[in-house]
Amino acid sequence: MDNNDKQMYTAYSLYFTNLRPTSEEIRNYLETLFGADTVDENTINLWIEKFMDIPENEKRQEETYHWDYLEHYGIDWIHSRKVNELYELFQTYLKTSDLIPVGHQGPVPISGREMKWIWRLANRDSTDGIFKFSIQITKAIWEEAVEKAVNEQERTLDSIL
Repeated sequence: MDNNDKQMYTAYSLYFTNLRPTSEEIRNYLETLFGADTVDENTINLWIEKFMDIPENEKRQEETYHWDYLEHYGIDWIHSRKVNELYELFQTYLKTSDLIPVGHQGPVPISGREMKWIWRLANRDSTDGIFKFSIQITKAIWEEAVEKAVNEQERTLDSIL
């Protein structure tokens, strides 16, 4: 992935996870990561126009997880209670891990796409159908879910744009 693609992917992730920042806010953030190689604001505006053409189901997966969007994640409503239990388990894990800064208040943002992968991986690893995971399994599921969500997100973005 070249530098321009990395910036577009970063802008895409930021756009859908941070309540639609402006092109100027996106550029400022990109500049902290890419320095002098940061694309100009006109390029970011073109990207945002393309982002708006992305199908609603894809957009919903990039946003912060919401229980009432299960159908957008491809999770049947029959599993809704278990998905929420799993979400709470991961919130507990994240708050006790070193991934979250001390003093962070409220839920840790998890995208719908990450939650979908957490659900899939938890089902794969659950032997009794009940979500009782050790910290090691929870950590492994979280790390793999994030990796799979990012890979899926990159493939989706490449196919759409």
